Amino acid sequence: MAADKTNTQWPNDLVISYAKLGSALQAQGELDGALKAYRSGLVVAKHLGDSDPSNAEWQRDIAVSNDDIGKVLLAQGKPSEAYASYQQANKVFHALLAMDESNMRAARDLAISYERMGDALASVGEVDGAFALYRGCLDIRNYLVGFDPSNLQWQDDLAMNHGKVAMMLALQGNKADARKEFSQGRAIVSALKGVSPDNAKLAEDLAWIDGEIAKLDKTGAPALQAVQPDKSSGDP
Repeated sequence: MAADKTNTQWPNDLVISYAKLGSALQAQGELDGALKAYRSGLVVAKHLGDSDPSNAEWQRDIAVSNDDIGKVLLAQGKPSEAYASYQQANKVFHALLAMDESNMRAARDLAISYERMGDALASVGEVDGAFALYRGCLDIRNYLVGFDPSNLQWQDDLAMNHGKVAMMLALQGNKADARKEFSQGRAIVSALKGVSPDNAKLAEDLAWIDGEIAKLDKTGAPALQAVQPDKSSGDP
């Protein structure tokens, strides 16, 4: 990059390198180092993105960098900062979908962004705000599944999203609707298990939903700390 400032491939490669470094550090529990790597990647991604706002891939790199930063901040117990970072990613994903409404990757990215923001609010007990975000996420996931019902990942995303909506409803005292949402999610995962019986992720998801239904029937509401980012549906 220092040798040739006109070369755009090398900065793009550097963004990828910082993202992989951050991911490796995060997996080792080195959150400070991961945050530094992701923020370094964001600086480079913004340099590229600002040079050509019409380049969708470069704009997406900015959003993904913000999403990665948000995940680390939430893991560090900084939900307000995480939410702000997720918001930045959300704005870019909105813009990308507006640029091309047929871009299903941008639609899924946007859904994940809403879910992340909901996770940040749920982690500090802002149930109503989290519920609204999870509902917005659910609308997009229903759209994606309607577009391609054969996509098993999107089906599983939808099922787990029903679970998060259900937990917020239960915490709002709406046990009946919470059970309906859990049941919808369970029906989706159960059907997917029939197609892919050896899928460990589906088995884990089904066990999670069954466990939450049991808690709901026993106590009427789940513990808020049960709403964890590890139930998010993937990465942009």
